[in-house]
Order: sequence, then C-alpha cells, then structure tokens
Amino acid sequence: MAIVTATTIPATSSHDNSGGSGGSRRDLVLQFNNLLKQQAALALAFTSDGVLKGTALSRGTTNTMASSQCVITIGGVPVSVAATTAQALSAATALPAGMWTVIGIDAVAAGTISQVYSSTIGTGQATEALAIADALTNVTKTANKARIGYISVQAAGAATWTAGTDALAGGTGGTPAQTTNYYNIASPWQLTADSANAISLGSVGFSAKQIGNLSGTVLTA
Repeated sequence: MAIVTATTIPATSSHDNSGGSGGSRRDLVLQFNNLLKQQAALALAFTSDGVLKGTALSRGTTNTMASSQCVITIGGVPVSVAATTAQALSAATALPAGMWTVIGIDAVAAGTISQVYSSTIGTGQATEALAIADALTNVTKTANKARIGYISVQAAGAATWTAGTDALAGGTGGTPAQTTNYYNIASPWQLTADSANAISLGSVGFSAKQIGNLSGTVLTA
C-alpha cells in the first residue's frame, strides 16, 4: 500500500476575499447586502449636493488659501472643481484678538469656491472646540452648493484678524492668524481613478467583492 506524503486538496469551497470563510450561500448573502448598500450610496450621490472626491485645503500665497482638485455633485450632477493656489478670501467682519472662528468652504456647479463666515465672527469663540460647535448652526451652506471643508482660525493675541486682508497662520500679508487648521470633508463615496475607492468617516464603502475559491481565484458562471 502506498503511503501518501503530500497532496493538493482541490479548492472548491467558496469564501469572501476579505478573509472570512464559509459556504457559498453565506458569501452570496454578504456580498448581495454589500452591493445593496453601495447602490443606495450611489443613488444618494447622484441626487444631492455633496462631495464625490474630497479636496485638500491649505494655505495659499500671501493672504489666500489653496485647494486640490475635487469632484462634487450639485443636484446629483458631477462637477470637477479645479485646484487653486491663491484662492482669495472674501471680506468679513474682523475676528477679535486671540479668538477663534470657523469658515465654511463651498463650491458651486461652475467650479467657483466661496467662503461662509459665522454670524458670530464679530465676537469669536474662546476655543476651537467652541468655534466648531458654533459652526454647526452659524456657518450655513446655501442651496446648490457643496460644502468641501472648513478652516478654523485663531486671531493673533494682540491684533484682530480680517479675512482677505490678513494671512492665514504661516502666511504673509497684514497680521497673520496665530493658528489655522484645515478640515477637509471626506466623500462617503470617494470615487477615484483606480479601483481602491478609499472610504473614510465610517461611510458606506465599496466593499462587495467577487466570490472566489480558497486559493483566491474568482469563481465565474
């Protein structure tokens, strides 16, 4: 009788490529549910105002801001917004010395970027946390615009800060802000040119995968 010292077991069982294992019926249910979530997310993306591909806000030249290229939807219609290196900040009421405020950054279908200032910028907030909380109700996005991010600003301790005149922190022009932080709104879809479809903020992700065998080969009909 021959003694078997090595063999290859046929890979016939199904598993999901995220690492779990189980029967083909379980895989089918998991991937079908994932597909439904993704379909719902896409349906929302193309019926609302929002971000498909997020930007990266930063300090521009002198007293301006910069942003990387992004993709938004206005009424469900995708629009590519070009990168900027010297986006002017519109004028606003001066922020008192040492105080904080949050500025909303919006984009419209024409690709124009604009700013929304808090209705309380004239008094400001004592901390960044309070300024962020204030922004929830006092930095309102208007219809037919997509909110792509926020900038928090703390005026220098001995001088007021005026948007469009004084630079963001680290910049030049007027009296630069003491502190500036940039917050980009991550897309719940984050559509990219490749198949990675990176997702952040715990949003619905493109997680459905083709069903394969134990060796990772995709099963086809």
